[in-house]
Amino acid sequence: MGLLKEGSRKIGETMSANLHNSMKVGIVHFMAYPETMGGDGPTVETIKKIVQDDFFLWN
Repeated sequence: MGLLKEGSRKIGETMSANLHNSMKVGIVHFMAYPETMGGDGPTVETIKKIVQDDFFLWN
């Protein structure tokens, strides 16, 4: 039984330059914007920044 799931990279294989092809990319909102922790702060404004970031566009 291998540690890699079907379709994942093989040991020694280099990662693609496009991280979206190699992993599931996400963000922990309150870690990126600590001022929103606890439900206070500019939550809507910071979420707008995230969804407008090209890095998080779905392909």
